Amino acid sequence: MADQQTSISVEAHYIKSNYFRVIHVDGVYGGINGYGLLNCSFYSERGALPRKTLVSGTLGSPLQETVLETKAGIVREIESEIVMSLTAAIGFHHWLGRQIEDARTAMNISDEVWQKMQNQNG
Repeated sequence: MADQQTSISVEAHYIKSNYFRVIHVDGVYGGINGYGLLNCSFYSERGALPRKTLVSGTLGSPLQETVLETKAGIVREIESEIVMSLTAAIGFHHWLGRQIEDARTAMNISDEVWQKMQNQNG
């Protein structure tokens, strides 16, 4: 006798937590932790802000600003970190893949342009 699987349906209600916010993401850094969970630290990227500037000029005229002290390079500000199981990560991977394909279709991106986009990000 073949195994019979029971089919279920349940409504899912989405409620925003008190900490809900929209975050701009330029990239992600992370990996697998000691418990086998995936850590994903999402960051936004920008040029380094100066530590100190000198503002000078004449009142009534545009003032000049000179950078006196700054950091070299870029700043990656960690906005949030997501920790998920492998099962959740697989679900996220499939969901994200579908969203990417939908975006590609909606934006009418040709195969040639798509290949270039993948090569520069992979």
